[in-house]
Amino acid sequence: MQSEQHKEASNIQSKSDMGAIPYLQSIVEETPIGKGLARMADKDRENMRVKFNSAYYLAKKESPFRDYPDILNLQIKNSVPKFGESYANERAAAVFTDYIAAVEKEELAKALAEGSYFSVLSDGSTDNSVQEQELVYVLFLYQGKPRVTFLDIETPKSCDAEGIFECITKAFKRIGLEKFTDRLCGINVDGASVNLGKHRGVATRLKEVAPWLLAVHCFNHRLELGVKDAFTGFPIKAFEDIDEMLLKLYYYYQKSPKRLRDLRSFAEEFGETVPKPTKACGTRWINHKWSAMKIALENYGKYIGHLTEISADNAEMQGFLKKWSRARIPFQLAIYLDILSPIRRLSLGMQDEKHDPVKQVRRIQEFDLIMEKLKKALTGSFDEDNNDLTYYKRLIRDIVEGEDGHVYQRIKLTHYENSIEDDVKYQYTSVINLLIENIQSRFSNLQDTAVFRNIVRILDVKTW
Repeated sequence: MQSEQHKEASNIQSKSDMGAIPYLQSIVEETPIGKGLARMADKDRENMRVKFNSAYYLAKKESPFRDYPDILNLQIKNSVPKFGESYANERAAAVFTDYIAAVEKEELAKALAEGSYFSVLSDGSTDNSVQEQELVYVLFLYQGKPRVTFLDIETPKSCDAEGIFECITKAFKRIGLEKFTDRLCGINVDGASVNLGKHRGVATRLKEVAPWLLAVHCFNHRLELGVKDAFTGFPIKAFEDIDEMLLKLYYYYQKSPKRLRDLRSFAEEFGETVPKPTKACGTRWINHKWSAMKIALENYGKYIGHLTEISADNAEMQGFLKKWSRARIPFQLAIYLDILSPIRRLSLGMQDEKHDPVKQVRRIQEFDLIMEKLKKALTGSFDEDNNDLTYYKRLIRDIVEGEDGHVYQRIKLTHYENSIEDDVKYQYTSVINLLIENIQSRFSNLQDTAVFRNIVRILDVKTW
């Protein structure tokens, strides 16, 4: 009964029974390290403060604990008084972080206990071992201001509604809120059936114990789905070619440091620098796509030029280069950058921690007007003299026409058609119309929810 595993289990049980702060106080009073801390001189206390802060920094930055000794050595080099060799290893950093987390959870429990109501934000993900994890955040009012705080991460026994419901329940139990549903007023999740299924979803399961619960389909997830619907429904499958190009470029250089070094050496021959292609898919789908497209367009000549230089014996890459050298590839990149720019700003605004639901509902309601203005501006830009007005106009400005054809960033563009302007106008109009139709469809049920139909309207000062 004195094994390390038993001692660790006893510690965990003590934390659960006593609460974090009383538990830490018992450590100070009963353990050798705790008694030593109590007798610690001011200088030693300052040393421990530096070590605790260093451990907190690593945890906050999601850096590995193996960096902890190096962080301490850096502070010594920067003239921080030497603080001894004790508690200067990875294990000490883990222990300090555990104590910090315990105190933070205790403070969160107090803040939630003082609040009248709160809402849950939940989402699933997979860790490095490809095991499903459920992240739980809590939204509540603290001293009159909205606050979103990480609550816990749990491993569901099953990935169905019951498994996720148990994860949310466990997360609140860990901070001592057994009857959390008494004050739970809302839940925000993505639109997966496991979350919002009418008969067996997580929201339905929570409503069994909290009938007043308001379930909200994440605004940003709706926006992402609306954009995907629009591009899927577009008759010209150019977006698929762009998506394939971005994916191939990312993995081609991501998986080979040597290729990346060669790419940068290639750029240096022209006195230029080149960034590594970025991943086009991620949690912020629109922003990831837009950023990857921007990098691809701005460095188009360097990527295609380098790949052409090294693909003499690579038939598959030669096939891709033949497709990517067509004029429509940089044109499509420019078109999508122009169209997605305002949607990207809307998406990032919805992800801001200082999220204003009144402002976001208003922006959704005004979305068709914003996009109609964008369509008018883009199609009207063809008659403007300003060559920097849109990504398309800047692309046209940078294309050089010569005896051998049209060249962009030292790459000869094949299949260049003089009627390209008419095609660009058509795509501006068609894609924007599809975006308006699909995004409005995704948000069509806002007026069915009382909180958006009435409360937001009352709080919107523009309606006063």
